[in-house]
Amino acid sequence: MTKRFNYGSQRLLRSSIFRFSCFCAVCTCGQEPAVPKVFDVGLQLKETQVALGAQKEQTKRLQQENAKLQKELEKLRSRYADLYLRSRQQGQNQQDLELRVAHLLTERRGLDAGQALARAVRALQETGSSQRKLETVADEFGTYLISVLEVLQPSNTLKGEIDSRYKTVLNAVEAMKNPLSPVVAWRGNGNQAKRVCRVLTVDDDLHVVVLDAGSNAGIRPGANWHVQIDGQRTADLKILETRPNISAAVMIRGTLKTIGPGSVVAPE
Repeated sequence: MTKRFNYGSQRLLRSSIFRFSCFCAVCTCGQEPAVPKVFDVGLQLKETQVALGAQKEQTKRLQQENAKLQKELEKLRSRYADLYLRSRQQGQNQQDLELRVAHLLTERRGLDAGQALARAVRALQETGSSQRKLETVADEFGTYLISVLEVLQPSNTLKGEIDSRYKTVLNAVEAMKNPLSPVVAWRGNGNQAKRVCRVLTVDDDLHVVVLDAGSNAGIRPGANWHVQIDGQRTADLKILETRPNISAAVMIRGTLKTIGPGSVVAPE
């Protein structure tokens, strides 16, 4: 009986092992073998080439924009130089003409003849007209400059340099203007103590003083004015002749040595 039991147990064990083996085989057959991953060098190289090409295109575009910026800056520099030279030249011309007019004012023969003075005054008026045109050009250039800077968007350093140069042009244009005589600014306010002008030049030979204000400022021939230095009255003048922007006076008390260009002159 013991043999029969052992024999049955062995058959059962073999049957279990067989069934388990079949089950494992079925499970194994349902799975695909693992495939090792392969690094695609060609694909990676292609992606790198595409990225490099895009970078080159961007570099080319930036170079083109930089070249355009340089051209615009050259135009700005050229216009700046032109404006600056024109302003300096016109300033010199205006100064020369003013001196000529002042000389003719102090020269009685020139006043009697009238022709040379008339020509000088006309030339001075033409210079004033050119000055106004130059101011208009400078304003237009400023508007153009602002629009160009907004489009090009240069660096802060470069923008500061351009702004500085434009201010230099404006200063040169402004320097050409004769400062408005205080007589004009205060005319009509009734406060005589504040109505003053300044000595433009002194002619020692003719004993004539040229003032930087004229008929436009309300100065009239025959009026009495006096020179003030440090608040003290040092000389008395009588207006001899006037023109729109300058006038000539003779000294009726004091000495010419006590006054000079820039001395303050006030009316009685």
